[in-house]
Amino acid sequence: MHALRARLDGIAQRVDEMADELSEHAHEQDLASTPDGPAMPSSMSSLRSLLGQADSPGYAEDLLRRLFGASGGSTEDSLGGFEDPRNVGSRTIGVDLESIEAFDPRTTVQGDSFGDCWFLATLASVAAQNPELIAENIELVHGPTPDEDYWIVTLYENGEPVEHVVTQNELVKDGVRGRIDHDSGSFSERISWMSIYERAAVEHVGGDYGDLEANFAGKGFDMITGDSGSLSIDAGFDSIRADLEDGKSVVTSTPPGWLLGGAPDGDVVDGHVYIVEGLSTNEMGEEVVVLVNPWGTPQPPASKPPVLELTQEEYAANFVSRNTVGHDA
Repeated sequence: MHALRARLDGIAQRVDEMADELSEHAHEQDLASTPDGPAMPSSMSSLRSLLGQADSPGYAEDLLRRLFGASGGSTEDSLGGFEDPRNVGSRTIGVDLESIEAFDPRTTVQGDSFGDCWFLATLASVAAQNPELIAENIELVHGPTPDEDYWIVTLYENGEPVEHVVTQNELVKDGVRGRIDHDSGSFSERISWMSIYERAAVEHVGGDYGDLEANFAGKGFDMITGDSGSLSIDAGFDSIRADLEDGKSVVTSTPPGWLLGGAPDGDVVDGHVYIVEGLSTNEMGEEVVVLVNPWGTPQPPASKPPVLELTQEEYAANFVSRNTVGHDA
């Protein structure tokens, strides 16, 4: 067991050393083939086995935090800002319970230039299971004129609430996120409550856009609910089913591409967090898990599908961990 711990420590150390390069993936091959130091896991099953044998409570989670927790390199220009300021009417943006209850996680759009899937996926999954919390934590404040309206968004730090002010000007400048209809493939450049939350999250991490990139799903749950939830490396559908039946918000992650040489399935994004929508049955009569990709687009130049349906074997081969958070009844 001491040898295993030493190997995990060695991998974690190498991850820390390469943190600055993770977002660029410039050293993928070097990292995979470097002869010095402990050998990296060669498959998803070996990685899962390694994590499962960690002898210290929380050690697997700590290692995964290091794998996913490298800072990115985005600037304020990475968020978009394509909405015409004249189209922004704060009083028409639905931040009430009825609007959030009608929210469809499949309309979550991350875009391909800002790596905050860990935050948007957890935000969408919380909204799907606990819209009341989202509605309580985003408040429209009326100003002297409609143009001066703003929002107060409550996020959490170590379980303690922290309020952030988000103005319309900030959203137009850099906090806009388009929405997409996954059935028709059409885009709608309309500010939503998710845009407001995302802008508040940038402020929450200190205003540095790069720091909102490439983090760990548990951190997203912690910021949004005040509870980091739990981590599981069990890839079985029975455990996923149990989480969903318990009304938990569920997201699942793939390991960074450099670690295992990319995702085995070409439709799966590596180093990415997906929303777990549910379990279903495909045309072959096989049970599948339905996953929503925050930045998938259903039309050219799309590179990955917006929704995945994977069998037990396909899921276990591509996804390394699952994060969940429960909600009080």
